[in-house]
Amino acid sequence: MSKIKSYKGLIINNGQDRIRLATKDGLIGYKIIKFSTIDSNPGGAGAEHVTKIYKTNQSSFFGGPGIDGSVDFADNDLLAVATWGQNADHGAWTNSTIFGNEIINQDIFVTHNDEQTGAASYYLELEQFVLDLNESTVATLKNLKNMSQR
Repeated sequence: MSKIKSYKGLIINNGQDRIRLATKDGLIGYKIIKFSTIDSNPGGAGAEHVTKIYKTNQSSFFGGPGIDGSVDFADNDLLAVATWGQNADHGAWTNSTIFGNEIINQDIFVTHNDEQTGAASYYLELEQFVLDLNESTVATLKNLKNMSQR
């Protein structure tokens, strides 16, 4: 039986939040079912928010590649992207979200970048379920492989 876990937060420009999902045995799995972002002050000045979810820490301070607004789904570390934008004259609001069906059992990292240097709020829903030993091993090994390729 699965259940839904939700997370929300306010993230600064070039900021990163860690969502702790890892367990000692790795037998709890998660799948993204909803991810969205919005300006922390909708209706304010122009904004171009790119909020992403990664399998590994992206902060250059911790040896990651750094936080930016580019989107590359060839990056196996990237799980999801949510964008939100508006013109400075408060028109032409846009948003989009893309994510896959990958099963994860380790911590994930939410990053944010805005060309206008503003903050954004995000909302994330994960489906939580029990993994068998084989599924747990595969999910953990995928995460370790991505960490070693950085």
